[in-house]
Amino acid sequence: MLTNTATFSRTAQQLAAHERTVQSLRQAEDIRLTQRASSVLKQ
Repeated sequence: MLTNTATFSRTAQQLAAHERTVQSLRQAEDIRLTQRASSVLKQ
């Protein structure tokens, strides 16, 4: 039972880390698109 719990928590941690990575990638993409849009507006 102990190994199952350890495996589950490790999987949960990996999932959480993956979620954070996806979020930061999305934020970076949003920033990039916003900057591109504002530079187009300035022209």
